[in-house]
Amino acid sequence: VRVLVITDGAQGDPCGYLGNEDVVTHRQGETRAALECLGVEEVSFLAMPEGEPFAWEAVGANLRDQLEALAPDWLLVPPGLDFHRDH
Repeated sequence: VRVLVITDGAQGDPCGYLGNEDVVTHRQGETRAALECLGVEEVSFLAMPEGEPFAWEAVGANLRDQLEALAPDWLLVPPGLDFHRDH
């Protein structure tokens, strides 16, 4: 099982609970820890800016390349009615 995370998580601490800690590094650590609990050992981060417009063509090309290389049997994505801007 391999997980691909598209956004960087930089806006994942809007209340400032982490203080001076790097939010991106913290969120990636949380992601790795959660996936480890699920038995997932391989995760890739594309680190696209969270909550900001970015070149969808670049994201699409990167995803296409990743999918072609992996040839997955399953692809899990958020549901179509999930209105979170980064999902």
